[in-house]
Amino acid sequence: MECATYFGKLWKERANQPPKSDLLSMMVHSEAHARHGPENFLGNLICWIVGGNDTTRNTLSGSVYALNRNPDQYRKLARESGADRTVSCRR
Repeated sequence: MECATYFGKLWKERANQPPKSDLLSMMVHSEAHARHGPENFLGNLICWIVGGNDTTRNTLSGSVYALNRNPDQYRKLARESGADRTVSCRR
């Protein structure tokens, strides 16, 4: 429950300050969250964190796997991005 305590504290801080451009402030001050309390905010925030972590992890591992299975595409990517001058791919 440390997470709930921490983000509950952030909710209160952001709610008592003028809106800022960070995600938490935008969520706290949005019309959608104005009708809901910190519990709903926490649920949405956890979804953002888990979803972002899962998406990033799967995208990176899937990309590495695909490039490993398709060395011609890896070489093309390295050549077009300029990474062929800085990255070595040895088999």
